[in-house]
Amino acid sequence: MDRRTILLGSLGLAFPYGNVEAFETQHSDQKRFALILANQTYEKNPLPNIRNDALLMDKTLKGIGFTTTVVLDGTRSAMLDGIRRFKTTLTPGAFVLLYYSGHGAQVDGENYLIPTDNGTIDDADAAKDQCIPLGGTNGLLEKLGRSSGQLNLIILDACRDDPFPAATKSQGSKGLAVVARPVSGDYIAMAASPGQTASANSKGMNSLYTQALVQRLATPGLRLEDVFIETRNAVVAASGGKQVPQEFGTLTSKVYLAGSEPVPNASTVLNGSQDATARVSPTEIWLEFIGIPTTAKITVDGAVIKGAVFRDDIAEEEKELSVSVTADGYRPYLGKITMRRGSIRGLRVNLERKSSDASDVRVNIISNRLNAYPGLKAYLKNMKPIPACTFNMGGESRSNDAKPIHRVTLSAFQMGETPVTVKVWKEYCVATGTPLPVAPGWGLLDDHPIVNVSWFDIMGWDGKGGFCDWVRSLTETYCSLPTEAQFEYVTRGGRDGLLYPWGNYWSDNKLWSSTKKYGDAAMTAPVSRNLRIYNNEFGISDMVGNVWQWCFDWYGPYTLASVTNPSGVMVPSEKERCVRGGSWIDNFEGYFVSSCRGKLSPEYRGNNYGFRMAISTH
Repeated sequence: MDRRTILLGSLGLAFPYGNVEAFETQHSDQKRFALILANQTYEKNPLPNIRNDALLMDKTLKGIGFTTTVVLDGTRSAMLDGIRRFKTTLTPGAFVLLYYSGHGAQVDGENYLIPTDNGTIDDADAAKDQCIPLGGTNGLLEKLGRSSGQLNLIILDACRDDPFPAATKSQGSKGLAVVARPVSGDYIAMAASPGQTASANSKGMNSLYTQALVQRLATPGLRLEDVFIETRNAVVAASGGKQVPQEFGTLTSKVYLAGSEPVPNASTVLNGSQDATARVSPTEIWLEFIGIPTTAKITVDGAVIKGAVFRDDIAEEEKELSVSVTADGYRPYLGKITMRRGSIRGLRVNLERKSSDASDVRVNIISNRLNAYPGLKAYLKNMKPIPACTFNMGGESRSNDAKPIHRVTLSAFQMGETPVTVKVWKEYCVATGTPLPVAPGWGLLDDHPIVNVSWFDIMGWDGKGGFCDWVRSLTETYCSLPTEAQFEYVTRGGRDGLLYPWGNYWSDNKLWSSTKKYGDAAMTAPVSRNLRIYNNEFGISDMVGNVWQWCFDWYGPYTLASVTNPSGVMVPSEKERCVRGGSWIDNFEGYFVSSCRGKLSPEYRGNNYGFRMAISTH
């Protein structure tokens, strides 16, 4: 499958932390072209609101400088003709946006856009012959082409209920399939997770996703990433958490679809006031906070500042600042940003409003459900919040597979304080009638990590069943295994470049393993122990040692490209999932390096393999 920018109309989760981004101005004369394909009047399974979505999108895109081409209710030949005509209008290096609203489906791992003449599409072969594939040599991405400097942005609000069940029965899932990893400079956002469906919002004028998206596409000062962060939050709120948009991408420059606000500079900001004579000195740093409530309390490195501008003289070339922003009625933001001497930066901080009364009632209902499962309730209560971040992923590894080092950006997420315990797994088995795993030689001890569970036992088959599906049903959150990127960032405690979680030198007493000093560990250890354990800056322990831990990702090589919320290779060349962290049985120090990677067949079960949970937007 070609690797282009994909936005799939699909399903994340709102977290109690804001979002902060460096705010810079981008000037571009790049010409903009948009093709809008919208199919409502199907021969089988017509959809509501599609034309409304198309007209609203057309108006919005014209308003921000796009030349648009619209094809409504297209048969296969009409859609292909529209794509051909659209391609002839493109100029070299253009910004190309394609928006599709209608039925879409996956067949054998490929995504297809379904034309309105779908009356005879009743099996997988017919779908392949009569629909338009997204990837491949004859797919939509290939037909768009890509000139030097061209940015392709494709929005698919297409994760509706399956219009021809027979065609995807073998896949056992609805919606669209995972799309191959995009190349550097492209962006991926999904309005419903792969295999899930998005609401057409039959009671309203527009789909939930498109309605939320257009409101933000035309907002000045929002970077492309911010557009989709805010869209996700709006859709999550409107759907009660049932639909969670998801983004991927590796943009190499900042993109403002509706124009950017000016960067604060030495002639316009000084402690929040105008001062045309102000100039930043070579030793100073100036940091202005943008988009925060007027009542917000801003703390930088432990000191409350006045106004919205922080100034300081620094001796070093760079300084990392710890930032918190709080305001009544909003959830707090906690984060870090690195500043260079003599620089001025603006930061946009988007605070999330606290729950409404209705949301509080929902939280209480979920809490009551969990009362029957005290182990799980305690585990979820102790999950640690990890703010949005950008870090260098990769480094040393026993098999040299953790290179090249590359920049990764993560949205806020939550990580389990410890590996999931036997006590929590027993509750899952009793509740679902799942047999207990084979007991290790020391038995199934409640406070020890659960072992002898496979990736499939945890995540289910095609996203259905398994431990995480059970947790989702109780909490209405997107609980999953952590991605490799999330795992590595937390392993280092948010500090770039550490060889081990605690620093760059080996220490036998900071992990549970079979070391020369302490001898054979012989078995797992309780997660609540006080000896041979390291609690990192996030308050999380056993990121290395005790048990190897399953990650969400398929195993595959890294690239040099910067990526946002990576989840491993999408079409694996090796049929193995990633594991991280080393275990009680290991005595090789290289297994406990922060960037060390392992791989296993997802059906494997072993007495030194366990997992921990993450709650994330992807």
